[in-house]
Amino acid sequence: MHLNPTGRKQAAQLARSFKDIPLDAVYSSLLNRAAETAACITLAHPGTKTGAYADLEEMSFGTLEGTPRSQNAAFLAEIYAKWRRGILDGNARFPQGECPLDVKKRGVSMLHELVALGGDDDHIAFVCHGRFNKIILAELLSIPVENPPIPQDNTCVNVLDYNRAKGTYTAVAINHTMHLVDRP
Repeated sequence: MHLNPTGRKQAAQLARSFKDIPLDAVYSSLLNRAAETAACITLAHPGTKTGAYADLEEMSFGTLEGTPRSQNAAFLAEIYAKWRRGILDGNARFPQGECPLDVKKRGVSMLHELVALGGDDDHIAFVCHGRFNKIILAELLSIPVENPPIPQDNTCVNVLDYNRAKGTYTAVAINHTMHLVDRP
């Protein structure tokens, strides 16, 4: 699925907000909306390292992918209740899909790999997806990943400082969306 007109506008606003930030790399998932958004950002940063990776993709909803939430409301309520109780095994995943632990495993591993690959890169943008972001942020900030209370609006910016010596992350900004405010 590609960006709709609202998504294209938000991606352009996000790109403008990054124009004066020195980026060393821009990485995204392979999914079209994330890749299109990342491409908007890189327009203002020619020569920046880029890449799209399957391990940065949104959580797989398996057989529920693309179906209306209303059609699966009871199942979704049950699975989210299990996650809140800390149940993340095979019974608490989307049918033929993933649970938060699956996303955490692949996502954190890829993020660490890309950060390590960057060596001394100080400013790396990752363009990913809502539930994916919540799970990865929760893990990096030591918040339970089951159902993290971390809002993630479309094209929000999360800024984390990484302490290379300690291997720890500190939140600077979470769900920042001031770039979406229309200016005269």
